[in-house]
Amino acid sequence: MNHNESDYPSPQVSVLMAVYNTEAYLAQSIESVLRQTWHDLELIIVDDCSTDSSLTIATEWARRDSRVVVIQNQTNSGASGALNQALKVARGQYITRQDSDDISLPERLAEQINFLVAHPEIGVVGTAVSLVNAQGDLIEDMIFPAQDAEIQMVLPDLMCFCGPTVLTRRECLQNAGFYFDERLSGSEDYDFCLRLAEVIRMANLTRPLYEYRQHGSSVSHIQRYPQMMRKAMALEAAMQRRCGAHPDARFLALLGRDYLRAAVLAYVGGETGEAKKACQQALSFQPTLLDKPEPLAEILRRYTPQETVEQALAFSDGLFREVLPQTRPLARLRTLWLAELHMREVFAGIEQNQPQRVQAHLWPGIRYNPGWLFNRGVTAQAIKQLPRAFNR
Repeated sequence: MNHNESDYPSPQVSVLMAVYNTEAYLAQSIESVLRQTWHDLELIIVDDCSTDSSLTIATEWARRDSRVVVIQNQTNSGASGALNQALKVARGQYITRQDSDDISLPERLAEQINFLVAHPEIGVVGTAVSLVNAQGDLIEDMIFPAQDAEIQMVLPDLMCFCGPTVLTRRECLQNAGFYFDERLSGSEDYDFCLRLAEVIRMANLTRPLYEYRQHGSSVSHIQRYPQMMRKAMALEAAMQRRCGAHPDARFLALLGRDYLRAAVLAYVGGETGEAKKACQQALSFQPTLLDKPEPLAEILRRYTPQETVEQALAFSDGLFREVLPQTRPLARLRTLWLAELHMREVFAGIEQNQPQRVQAHLWPGIRYNPGWLFNRGVTAQAIKQLPRAFNR
């Protein structure tokens, strides 16, 4: 169902929704938009070739409420492409999004718009969110930086908005580029906010007004490497726009770190070739990145698979051999990291009273890093194990 612009006066708010196979959550998500206390809105739904009943659900809501516009894509264009289709017909003075498996609290739009009306110097406002599981149960609330100065400082480092909650004045979006970058699927919101940050002041409301669903099919769970790679690409584009031929040292450091994260995540996904390319990109921005243990040690702690210690050890050893440069500092970091993995098992074995687990990992850990003998607990365990070691 499509409406001509002349059929209705322009609404104050356009809510964009890209839909692909979310039949389990879609009706509830649509209803949360239509039951906003701010009634003057349009909800533009773009069905991106769903193979479930999503299109039927959206069409039924459009039949029941004239504020709903449904567009059916003929080919799958991805979330960014679908959102761009919605932007082409959006008529609102304010523009925002809604993910098709999430929920907006009834006061969300009213509080955001009232904030912008009261603060004409601000052009973009997001909200805090409640993270919920697939069943809608609360996991935790997430609150983002509220003031523009902090947002501008933090944003190059990490995304400090929940993308779907971002509501912007139409003219600000036009100044930043009236589009979502389709090359950056999975990180299009980050690029979107970086561009907006360059043309207007920004804010976040500290009250959670949006339920952001976390489940196994979420982009963050199935596309971690591409998402991180595209996050780095978005930051690289921002650096080029802002700095031109004179890159800023902080941008270079962040780009080095993000491409290194992408390299590790690519290796987690078994993509060794992509991991090597990402590592080379990291070093092209920050040649001394791997001369010191950090930030690689922090990245290893965050992203090393931990289902079993054997998996963690094999992953770590392969990463150092197959992806990372063969340098003396990295050789030293490899031994320290492998020792740490073994010692985690030692302390877990002590806590859970599993002497065989302690025995299996104590001496490998000490061999990799004899410095662990200065730990009283490790020394005590080593003394206990000495008779067994001599009787082998």
